[in-house]
Amino acid sequence: MPVSARYQFRQNFSVSAREAFDWCTAFDVDDNALIGDSEAKREIIQIAKGNLILKDTFPTPKGTVEKQKLVALYPNQRRWTSTHLSGPNKYSQFLYAITPRGKDTSVLEFTALHIE
Repeated sequence: MPVSARYQFRQNFSVSAREAFDWCTAFDVDDNALIGDSEAKREIIQIAKGNLILKDTFPTPKGTVEKQKLVALYPNQRRWTSTHLSGPNKYSQFLYAITPRGKDTSVLEFTALHIE
């Protein structure tokens, strides 16, 4: 039976909330830095304005893994959700919110429901 864990953390940024949000949600950047594998591939499927599916495929020692995540963006509030539709963390959901802490500083608040 799957096991769930809830956790959260905060991360400070030395940039404005808008810059932090734009960087965190630049899903189409083709450097795979967040995936951590030069062999990884990402497909972005636009569903509707502010809603997309990220389809990440990458090799592992046990074979190729594909993860699909439904992402809902709320740019005016500088927040977004990511819900895993497939892959090892299926049904896990991650909530992100960026709050300004000054003109050139901000904080990311991350909340997770991790299902394994």
